[in-house]
Amino acid sequence: MLRSKLEWLCTQILEGEKPPDKISFFGARKDCPDLFTDLSALANSPGGGILIFGLDNTLGINQAELCGVYDVDDLESKIKWQCLEMEPALHPLFTETSLMGKRILSAEIPEIDKKLKPCYHKATGRPHSAFKRVRGSNRLLTEAEIHSYEAYEARLRDELRICEQARWEDINLESVENYKQRLIEIDRLPAHIDQNQLLRMEGLQIEGKPTLAAILLFGYDPQCFYPQFSIMATVYEQNKVRECRRINGTLDMLCEQAIQFVRRNVTRYKVPNREGESEVRIAGYPIDAIREALLNALIHRDYSKYAEDKPVYLWIYEKNIQICSPGGFFGAPDVQSPPSGLRSLRNPKLMEMLETLGALPQENSGLQYMRDLTLEVGLESPEIKVEDDWFSVIFQGPTQENWIPVSAKTEEMSQLERQVWEYCNEPKTLAELTAYFGWKSPYYMRAKLLTEMIDKELLEVVDLYAKQKVQYQSVIQ
Repeated sequence: MLRSKLEWLCTQILEGEKPPDKISFFGARKDCPDLFTDLSALANSPGGGILIFGLDNTLGINQAELCGVYDVDDLESKIKWQCLEMEPALHPLFTETSLMGKRILSAEIPEIDKKLKPCYHKATGRPHSAFKRVRGSNRLLTEAEIHSYEAYEARLRDELRICEQARWEDINLESVENYKQRLIEIDRLPAHIDQNQLLRMEGLQIEGKPTLAAILLFGYDPQCFYPQFSIMATVYEQNKVRECRRINGTLDMLCEQAIQFVRRNVTRYKVPNREGESEVRIAGYPIDAIREALLNALIHRDYSKYAEDKPVYLWIYEKNIQICSPGGFFGAPDVQSPPSGLRSLRNPKLMEMLETLGALPQENSGLQYMRDLTLEVGLESPEIKVEDDWFSVIFQGPTQENWIPVSAKTEEMSQLERQVWEYCNEPKTLAELTAYFGWKSPYYMRAKLLTEMIDKELLEVVDLYAKQKVQYQSVIQ
């Protein structure tokens, strides 16, 4: 650091300015203070931080007194010793200057490589001495955050861990067979492969037992084994809870039931044409963007043993919708905003299998896709927050006064919708609908057609909570 910059920082602090969150200052009048907590917190935080010695911090919050250090050489030596006591060892950059005849010393602590995180004090041990800097203070890393670093470094796959309580009787093998046929159709597997080999190759079976992926994707009742691997959906009206519901099921059913919950509890609007013409279009929250956020929350959430008590939250307020899932960015839980470029995936097998099943679009997905969809309907870009190992997406609702609320019933049926509506005069299963209309993927048909018809009140779901026996029936107009 340049001496002039250090002098400027000290002047700002002495004048009562609040220092940046990643700057700590100490008096060091007689000896070197204990720095292990600050060293860990700054080394684990994006960009590292700065320690400044010679400013007394005992006067109160954001108040400092210029006191100078007792001995620059001895202080620097003791700081280096404390840095070597860390794991991994730290190598600070020192800058010395004078201010009004008092000696000032700064130590710049670089952020360590994420493959080496978390940094902690060796003598105290990692569980009790790994910190991160949060809004100007040091917070002990949770077990889940420490596990996130370990999983990234060791390439641990939590979605492929064994579910000890489950048996194969708890898995819908008919759905597994449908998945096998889909893999054969896209030339991923030869037709002669047997089911046991498929289960082993696809990570659904380890040591003869079902994995978490098998339970989440093909289990009859995943929440029987993992009650909190669900969605807690809540609607707030005038700061009071109007409706609260726990949504259970396999991953694809969790998403679609949550979408139905959103459709039922948000208002749709007529919006003037952008060209100023008299035509109107139906808009509101872009459902595809909501679905993308829900899928991201379900696929990329933390499925480790440290997050088994944490569901995904869906909160519908009068002015926005929030989707919150446990787990920050994989390998970087301290990152507060979305990183640019490609990043590592926490549960790649779940994403790959849902893509194969047709429940997840293979292109036009991700954070940029959500931004494009919201801007397309005239809404603000969704806000992304990563805080305390929780990932949140916030969709802001319509605010234009000339947007007129309308009922979804004002939309007319397309030719395909009318064919489905007429065919479902008697309750039909998803498999029957897929076979009759020739769709290759039942999951894709449900996501792209049936949920839209439910929103228009053209179809209703019969026995929604019997997850593998859902039927669709026409609503009489």
